[in-house]
Amino acid sequence: MRRGSRFVPLLVVLAGWACTTPTTRPPTITPEQVRAEQRKQRVLVLEKLYGQQERLDRIAYPLLTAARPFCGDDAMPWPGFRVLFAEAFPEEWRDAAREAYALGDTLRVFSVTPGGPAERAGIRPGDRVVRVADHDVGTGAQGARRLFGWLWSNLAELDTLTVRMLRDGRALETHVALEPACAYETVVVPSLALNAFADGSAVYVTSGMMRFAEDDELASIVAHEIAHNARGHLDAAMRNATLAGLFGLIGDIATLVAGDTLPEVPYSVYFADRGARAFSRDFEREADYVGLYILARAGHPLEGAPRIFREFAVAEPDVIDYSGTHPTHAERFLLMEAAIREIEGKRERGEPLEPEAKRE
Repeated sequence: MRRGSRFVPLLVVLAGWACTTPTTRPPTITPEQVRAEQRKQRVLVLEKLYGQQERLDRIAYPLLTAARPFCGDDAMPWPGFRVLFAEAFPEEWRDAAREAYALGDTLRVFSVTPGGPAERAGIRPGDRVVRVADHDVGTGAQGARRLFGWLWSNLAELDTLTVRMLRDGRALETHVALEPACAYETVVVPSLALNAFADGSAVYVTSGMMRFAEDDELASIVAHEIAHNARGHLDAAMRNATLAGLFGLIGDIATLVAGDTLPEVPYSVYFADRGARAFSRDFEREADYVGLYILARAGHPLEGAPRIFREFAVAEPDVIDYSGTHPTHAERFLLMEAAIREIEGKRERGEPLEPEAKRE
């Protein structure tokens, strides 16, 4: 060790003493108080998400059933209720979940979609599910996995789901008449961002968007994302990326064979990215268009659907001219107004509410 290095710790201590310190004396708190407040904040988070998830389910349910003719094989009978149990949460959130949702080791009905099959069958939030069809649910994660595994394998073949539950200590049994719907989960994502997106099997809406959008605007957003899934846009984008990436790979190989150095972004990566974006604006236009038909089939008023783009413009003026992967908000507003006129014309003429197919 060099002689100078032995003085480094001393210099660090002296530097700390030399730094300016606060000149007031705030109150002191204990680690126990901090942990208690963390739990309270987690409870508040879960309670807020509970309300937002219920609202999203309420808005999404009629859209998922109305979109059934558009989603092909992506369909399943829809029971219209959600269940939770404490072990479904990360360990540090379980105490808060037990307090916020009154959870235990058994499956508890978390929410019941208004007007859905479960509500019509008399299921209520707070009911504890003990048996589904001929299968005892059991407790904890093992019981939940067993139940969900059975449902995943058999739900598509069922018309009715027999549910036995406990309510205030009383055993009840009911029969849920399942309703066909698009098999897309709808999920609130904790985030301040104003965003919604689809991944081919689910629709995600941020909590920031849930706070921002009114019900009719939120319905338009959800219908748009359902349309993305139903039209297979994510799969199409991935196919485009793969095909374009293969052409780029040929360029990479040719470059290496010639003894040259690949660019910082290889051709395969660049072309794959361009391929994924190739028809992104057209996919967005189609999702807006098909989404309006989903809204119409669900009985939603259409007039407020385009308004969300003006609301976005007011909240964030930069989006007025932005046209990266999406059309501009002005274009989308006008195209949606034109599509609404098309739909209203079909209603007046008594024609089926189906999107116009592209002419070859």
